[in-house]
This record gives sequence, structure tokens and C-alpha cells, in this order.
Amino acid sequence: MSAELHVADFGAVGNGTTDDGPALQAALDAASVKGAPLRFGAQAYGTKQMLVVQAQLELLGSSGTGDATSIRALSAMDAIMEFNHPVRVSQITFDGRFKADYCGKFINGSRSLFQTCNFLQARIDGAFLDNTHGNFFHHFQDTLFQWNGTTYQTPFFPGTQAVRTKQVVASGTVATTIGSCTLVGTGTSFLSELADARSGDFITVGETSPEWFQLFAVKDDTTLIIMSLQLPTLTRSGQGYRVGIGDGYHEKISSNNNNNNLDNCRAFGNAGVGLMCRSLFGIRVSRFQGDYNNAYAINVGHGNEGVVLNSCFRDLYFENNGADAAIFLSYANGITIDCVISDVPVVKSAHEAFATGMISNDQNDHGKTLKPIGPYFTSEIPTAILAPNVLAQGAIIGESQFSGGRGNGSLTIKDQDGATPGWSAISGSLNDATAVAFDLQVKQAFVTAGATVLRLRNGATVVLRADLSGNLRLAGSLGVGNSAAGSTPGSVVRKIEVFDALGASLGFIPVYDLIA
Repeated sequence: MSAELHVADFGAVGNGTTDDGPALQAALDAASVKGAPLRFGAQAYGTKQMLVVQAQLELLGSSGTGDATSIRALSAMDAIMEFNHPVRVSQITFDGRFKADYCGKFINGSRSLFQTCNFLQARIDGAFLDNTHGNFFHHFQDTLFQWNGTTYQTPFFPGTQAVRTKQVVASGTVATTIGSCTLVGTGTSFLSELADARSGDFITVGETSPEWFQLFAVKDDTTLIIMSLQLPTLTRSGQGYRVGIGDGYHEKISSNNNNNNLDNCRAFGNAGVGLMCRSLFGIRVSRFQGDYNNAYAINVGHGNEGVVLNSCFRDLYFENNGADAAIFLSYANGITIDCVISDVPVVKSAHEAFATGMISNDQNDHGKTLKPIGPYFTSEIPTAILAPNVLAQGAIIGESQFSGGRGNGSLTIKDQDGATPGWSAISGSLNDATAVAFDLQVKQAFVTAGATVLRLRNGATVVLRADLSGNLRLAGSLGVGNSAAGSTPGSVVRKIEVFDALGASLGFIPVYDLIA
């Protein structure tokens, strides 16, 4: 590789006001021909033209005392920089100043790497992945997507999110009808005011009891069509509204923007969502913070047509986003969400039939359970290895283990030597979305303090509760199945003490060695 070039050698001034666009483009072209890294100083470079990368390049920013490299839009343009080939970019801020539609526009090129970069104040999206050719395996590391997009809202609409995005006062009010795909405006000018709106952008309706919808199309000045998977639950008129056009990171719906990665990134204060993930083969996000976005921190999928497969999100922090959940699943299958801290519910699904996956280690549940997403959940529970004669508290969770899911499950309990003393296998199927049906045979029971709830196949609920001494207690109802008439008891060989749910003794049940 050739020795690095510097943009100053091509006449770039870097004072933030001079149009350095021609000098920067000349530097990019020269570096492309020579195959040399291109260095920017710790300065602000202005441009009145979109800069185009036409070959594989390495772009190196610099940091100084209180300053770092930034490239600023000085006039209206499509994007600050368009990427047509793989690049490696470090320590550069792309500042749209609400003049550039996009800070970075990705047309083609796989396996680009952005490290310690910022995508700020685009008029629409910070990073926009087009679907013209292909954007695969891009990697954004330690990158900030902040204050991107334009917020259109009626006066005094509540909320403190995205206050640093471009703000436009929207006219009129809207009316909603329960179950209708149509939002009807009064005194509105949707065609002109929402000219940049795209299918999938979010609209919020109602100053009180707000509802969030995804736009499908702007039909005319007084009619908006919303996606059918999330429809109004209230009929009301004269409502204020807010539309966020622009996201921090935006994948155009496509089969060509696949398997991109974000690591240790943040999406803050964007007009729409922080991350709009809509590629066929999903994104990988780790160590992510999404806060103060107008709608959701993350959207996965698009309506009922843009399915996203096998996205993975882990080590997540969500706070003060505008919507009623942190992640919106529009049409997403095979989603894994792990290790979450959120001030609102983690997931909202447009329709349970169009979203499937798993949430684990949710702080709102104190990390206790795995939670299925969607109705078609199948689980295989691994063998629990336990100390002799001890069933760990919560090892059998019963109903809460499979709440909202369907499928088959089995549980085998063994001691540390692999034997099964005192316990038979527990197996069965999940009959509906709220009940777990088990065939259960217990030869002897040893449990720690706590309670385990099972719903037996005959419909009875059994609460196994242990006191601090490890004594098993039974509370609730125990149904009888496959019973036969009997009248002559034999000898009493055991007695079972029965307790209510609060631990008070109800008396004893005799156990006979024979009933004829």
C-alpha cells in the first residue's frame, strides 16, 4: 500500500465554512488511483457537493485538543458521501446540518468498517443503505447515530424526544376509526408537508393515550393509509399527530442489505427510530444504546411483506424513547433478544403471527425466564443436573415457562451422578397459549423454599410449596383422573399433610396400602 495522502495537499482548507468539496473529491480520486490511505486533519471540512467513493479506500480522521475531523454539508444535497465500494473509515463525523438528506449513502460494497464515527443531523437518515446492488457484512463499531431526520408535528404535541432534529409544524388534526387503515385529516396538507414520507415511517396520533402506526402511503392531502398489521383501537377525531421521517440507521427494504453488524453503537434523538432493520437476512447488534428517539429504538421488518430472518440483539439499554415499547417487530422471524435493560416493555409485535423468536435475561423480569415471541414456539428443555434429593427453586416453571407459546417440552431431572432417584420424567405438550399440560408422577419430592406451579392434564392446578426446612406442601386443587369405585380400605401406611396457599394446615389425607 502506498504512503497515505492528506486532503490538505489537494487544497482543502478545513475551516468549516469554505467549500472544500472539489478539493476533497480530488483527494478521494487520487487515493483511489494510488490505493493509498487518505488522511483528514482534526478540522471541519465544508462541502456543497456530494462526495463519491469509487474504489476501495481507507479514510483516516484525526483528533486534536477539543477538535476532531468532521465533514459538513454547506448546501442541500443527496448525501455528504456516497459509498460505491468497501471502505475503512475511522474518527470522522459526517454532519448533515439538516441540508444533506443522508450523512452516508451506501450503494454497493460489502464488509466496510466504520470505527468511532458519527452520523449527525441528516435531513432524513444518518446512514442509509440502498438496495441498488448489495450491502453485506458492513460493520459499525463505536459509532453514533444522532439527531437525524425531520419531525412533523402539530403544535404543543407532547414529548421531549428528538428535540434536536429538524422541526416542522404540521397543520390540521386527524381522526381514527377502530380497525381502519385510513387516517382522515381535517385542515391537513399531507401531500406537501409529508412529501418525504416513506412506507414504514411512524406516525403518532393523540396527545393523550397516543397510538403508534406505520405509514403505508400518503393518498392525498387529507388521507393517510397505514399498515394493516397495527390498526387503531380507538375511534376519535380532532387529534394532534407527529410523523418522524428519518432514522439513525436505515436499511431500505431489500434482500441485498444482509448480515450487517453494529457493536457498541448508540442511536440518540432521531426523528423516527434509532435502527430501521429491514433486510432479508437480519442484522447483528451488540452493546447498543437506544434513547430519546421519537418512536421505537429499533424496528425489525416491514408490514406484512418485508420479512426479516434471524436477527440477533444482545446487551441492550433503552431509555426515554417515545413509543410504548423499545423494539417494534413488524414482520420478523427467528429474533433473539438477550440481556436487556429497558424502561418500557422490550417488544411490541404488530401481529403475533408475524413475529417469532425469544427474549432472555430481560431486566423487567429480573432475568428469571426465557420468553417466547409469537404463537409458534417450540422448546426442548435440557436435562437439569441437581444435587442429590434437591430440586432447585424455579427449575420447573410450568405455566410461566411457556406463557404465550405452543409446542412440546420435556424435562428430565437427574442427580449429579446421572441417576434419577425419586423422580420420574416429566413430559407432555402445551395444549394452548396459557396452560401447560403435564403427565406427572412423583415418587418422592425434595424441594427448597419457594413454589412451583404446574397445570396437570386433567385441568387441576397443583402448587408445590416448601417451607424453610425443605418439607413439601401441597396447595390448590388436585383433580382425579381414571378413577374407579372402591369401598373397602386397607391399612393406613402414610399420611399427607395438606396446606392452603398461605401455608396454613388443612389437615391430613390418609394413604392406604389397598382399597378394594
